Amino acid sequence: KISFTNMLSTRNSSSSSVRSRTVMLISTTIIMTMMPSRISSFAIVPRSGSTTSRTIDNVLFAKVKRGSLYKNVDAGDMDDLPKKMKSYEKKSSKRTTSASSQGGDAVSPDLAQWAASQGSATISGSSTTIQDQPVKVAPTKKTRKSEKKTTNRRALQLERKTLQKAQTKQQQEIVRELNEIFEVEKGRDIAKLMSLLQSLVQSSTSSSSAANDLKLLSKGPMNKDYRMVWVGSDEAVCHVGTGLHNVPLARLQEVFMTIGKGKVEIQEIIRIIGPFPNVKNTLQGKTSVTKPTKNLNQQGKTPYFRITYDSMIDGLGKEIMAGKEDNIRTVDLEVLYATESVIVCQVPQEEDNVGSDEMFAKNGEALLVFFEEEDLDAQLVKNRVDFKAD
Repeated sequence: KISFTNMLSTRNSSSSSVRSRTVMLISTTIIMTMMPSRISSFAIVPRSGSTTSRTIDNVLFAKVKRGSLYKNVDAGDMDDLPKKMKSYEKKSSKRTTSASSQGGDAVSPDLAQWAASQGSATISGSSTTIQDQPVKVAPTKKTRKSEKKTTNRRALQLERKTLQKAQTKQQQEIVRELNEIFEVEKGRDIAKLMSLLQSLVQSSTSSSSAANDLKLLSKGPMNKDYRMVWVGSDEAVCHVGTGLHNVPLARLQEVFMTIGKGKVEIQEIIRIIGPFPNVKNTLQGKTSVTKPTKNLNQQGKTPYFRITYDSMIDGLGKEIMAGKEDNIRTVDLEVLYATESVIVCQVPQEEDNVGSDEMFAKNGEALLVFFEEEDLDAQLVKNRVDFKAD
């Protein structure tokens, strides 16, 4: 028989157990409701702590592939993850990495020491930047040969520029001294004049390059005027002029040369003794550079500056055309030195004596020297041969 007391005791015990379980379930529900939203499931662990029951960590990571869960988690929540998950960081394709200011130094001491020894990394408190180093490739034989050739070419260019600069300075000094001599009308020092002319000619690269320089001047877009400041003999001036100054009572006063646009113009001013005006004769023609003529035995040695006269304007201003081909006059000059300021020529010789002492013997009888004339019109007015001045 079960007494009423025993039944009541059993009933009370049963009710107490139900109430206890109900309270535990409600408490667990409330706690899980208050947990962060990132936990999508949970398990109730019995009080006895069974070894076969699954913990919250097991529920979270049981079905997630190892090493990829961090992709679905915000960066701010990384501190709450297990240590194993923190070791799987995304590898950067760039060589420059920077640590977060909140996370402290992101570079290990060994890496920092290695970077400092290489001299290509900058370590500063919270960031480290590693720069790419150029890959050194051993030069091939062809590359070394090319580099050597380039170095030699640059050295030669520098040497050439230095030499040219010194040469130009020397030539300017010679021209200045020559100008001082030509300003003296009487009592000129002929020996010094010949010495300076020889130095000027020898400073030029070659007579071939001088002829080409004169060709460039004559082909230029602008006309340039020159005045004959020295001629070694009457034969030399007659070689380029008309020779009409050899008539009685006539004296050669001035000779001017104008070159440009492929043409040449020689103006002679002849003074007539007595109550007569000066006379100006003008020869006009074309210019070119050609090889020496065969009869001079210099074929192929030195090119000549050639002037081809095809018209003449006499003292009365009348133009006389050559007409027939037989009347066309050709004049060859051996160019010794040619710049925009000075031109030195000589009448072609039977022997190649360019720069030699023989060229300057007998007071340089074959030489013709021209200096640049800045104001040709003023010179024509001064010599009373400018018809516009009337």
